[in-house]
Amino acid sequence: MVSKDDLVLSINDELIIALCEPLSDYRKKVLSYLYAPIVGTLGVNLYLSLFSFVDKGEFESSVIAHKTILSRLFIEDIKEFLNTRHKLEALGLLEVYVRMDNDKVTYIYQLKEVADPYDFLTDPVLEECLRGSVGNTEFDKIVSELLVHRYDIGTFKNITRKFDDVYEVTKKESTSKYQNYWVSAKNQGINLGKAHFDYECLLILVEALDLLDNETLRSVKFYDVVNKLSFMYGLSVEEMCEAIKNSVTPDRTLDYEVLNINVKYQYDSKHQMIKIKPVTIKTNTNDLLIIALENTPPKDIVENKYGTKLTSSEIEMFEKLRTTTNLPLGVLNVLIIYVISSKDGEIPSYNYFIKIANSWIRGGIMTTSMALDKISGNSPKQTRYKQPQAKKTASWYDEYLEKEKEKLARPKEESESLEDLEAFFKVKK
Repeated sequence: MVSKDDLVLSINDELIIALCEPLSDYRKKVLSYLYAPIVGTLGVNLYLSLFSFVDKGEFESSVIAHKTILSRLFIEDIKEFLNTRHKLEALGLLEVYVRMDNDKVTYIYQLKEVADPYDFLTDPVLEECLRGSVGNTEFDKIVSELLVHRYDIGTFKNITRKFDDVYEVTKKESTSKYQNYWVSAKNQGINLGKAHFDYECLLILVEALDLLDNETLRSVKFYDVVNKLSFMYGLSVEEMCEAIKNSVTPDRTLDYEVLNINVKYQYDSKHQMIKIKPVTIKTNTNDLLIIALENTPPKDIVENKYGTKLTSSEIEMFEKLRTTTNLPLGVLNVLIIYVISSKDGEIPSYNYFIKIANSWIRGGIMTTSMALDKISGNSPKQTRYKQPQAKKTASWYDEYLEKEKEKLARPKEESESLEDLEAFFKVKK
């Protein structure tokens, strides 16, 4: 049996592109709004390019080689193509099939339609991925654009007839022998490859509460939703059980939208603000600040500095910045505080942070000391990115430098405590 991990793609391997429905203008709009921020420009271009290989009115392309696709997209590295293709697969936009005949390898790329906006935006994983990519403000605009209508359908009564209200089947037909010829174009959303929680243990705990019927607990939907939430937030079985308990309606049904909210609440309750405790370290205050910045997660830095609790999506955004920029932790922490201070305490979008981070990377700012010099205006190496003059130096760092000057005028003590750091993190009133 062919293993997906053992396959080595060659640019000469042939493929056939198949689709079930043409790509409408509305689906292109949904692709641009919902998928583009996650898969990137190259991902969108690959998806659209695959459609272009299928002639108008047809549902399959002719046999082509992978090098033709790479050439059209100006991709030189096969690994870059695979990485992009895998993103489309992960988001349910593409299914890949392979057949090996001796030395010949042939693929089928089955294009799937983009998800319905409501299904996408109510999926806990997809929602957080999009929110983390575009920020809360832009996310709200997308929701307004795609979901908000001039009419409120909730004020109308659904009187649509069911099939068995209209038709009566009198003869049982035999099973269709053509059922394997058709592949649905519907996007089934993301598909997690393995369980991210102890399902049987969760069932035992929930069954003991006697809140849900066995049919709900054993349903595919229940498993998929809980698995996605566990993957996203890393809650324990007990914490997930508590979230489920608080999401059961009086008629003993599970409200999945409320469950999504309660899981986020459990996560936020679990990750309380960490307070810095005074200890004695034989080093100067400036070194203490650098040590704290280089050994404290961005979440704790921001929460201790501003005294406000971050949302789960903001925490995810900071973690994404760490993995995307590869900046040292100390540099990233200085950058985050600098940006938030320049925005008067408001946390901007992910793209805004990336813009500043890229300018620092181009300027060679790769140590915590260099980052502190940068925001104080003492950086010997100027970068191409310029902040407005009024925001050149963050106010919190100006205050810190003034305190340092006062301390230099006094006799230097052999050791200092982290009380100075507590003052640094104290909320300015």
